[in-house]
Amino acid sequence: MNPDIKPGGIYRHYKGEYYLVLGLVQHTERDELLVLYVPLTGNEQRAGLRMRVRPLKGEKGFITLEDGQLRFEFMGYEMPDAQGEVVG
Repeated sequence: MNPDIKPGGIYRHYKGEYYLVLGLVQHTERDELLVLYVPLTGNEQRAGLRMRVRPLKGEKGFITLEDGQLRFEFMGYEMPDAQGEVVG
């Protein structure tokens, strides 16, 4: 398991949306590591139980920089509210 990715963790995209990371998966043909996650916020077409994957590393990878900041930042294991406070 990659120490940079915390399964079950809530991550915030640099544009502000939140995602639940389910874990790492491996591409069956390229052996590439991918991050499996579920959007928690955003427009209705992306939020909910629609699983998505993104390469762990690379130009648009999960742990790359975008505009000088991390593309996804680990926020903890509980969903924060709009003010950044933990809910529940």
